[in-house]
Amino acid sequence: MGSVVGGLLGGYITLIGVKQTIWGQREQESIKLIPQKLIAIHSLIKKLAQFRDKFSGDALRIEYYKTMSIPKMTSQFHEGFELLINFSFNLSDLEYEFIEIVSQVDIEMYKEIKSFFDEFEVNIWSTLNSNNMVKVMETIFLGEEIDEEFFNSVEKMFEEFSVLRKWGYERIREMEAQIPLKLEQYQKEIL
Repeated sequence: MGSVVGGLLGGYITLIGVKQTIWGQREQESIKLIPQKLIAIHSLIKKLAQFRDKFSGDALRIEYYKTMSIPKMTSQFHEGFELLINFSFNLSDLEYEFIEIVSQVDIEMYKEIKSFFDEFEVNIWSTLNSNNMVKVMETIFLGEEIDEEFFNSVEKMFEEFSVLRKWGYERIREMEAQIPLKLEQYQKEIL
């Protein structure tokens, strides 16, 4: 009876030791990955700054159309519309580039980036498909008569774009504020 209890106790102590060894190895492996994570986070910061600059540049170019006379705006509308369409079509490629980077960080950062791009896509497409945008596009691209409804739609379209631009700036700034927190977290872990 004593040898059975001793065997069970010895087996239990061995099991605890094996578990501690495994946890210790996992922790060591996790610490070894931190430098890669820090590099990925710095890459993410740089990539997000490029995204911000591209969004800001395109948004300013589109906002410029608001200052034009109606005849000039209608003759150049396709350029501004094309900017917005191209930006939205390039979102999936940009998202993939961001995901390549955040896949080296952690699942939490992946979810943040995925949500960030999903929100951008939804907001851009809702602006592109708004009734006001459709009215302006139909009038300009199909050569329909410029009437009071068109003028109202142009004004509302620019208001909708302004809301999109402000939302985009704010959302990018939120991401720019979150990423350094992740950087700080991993810097603390390595020390």
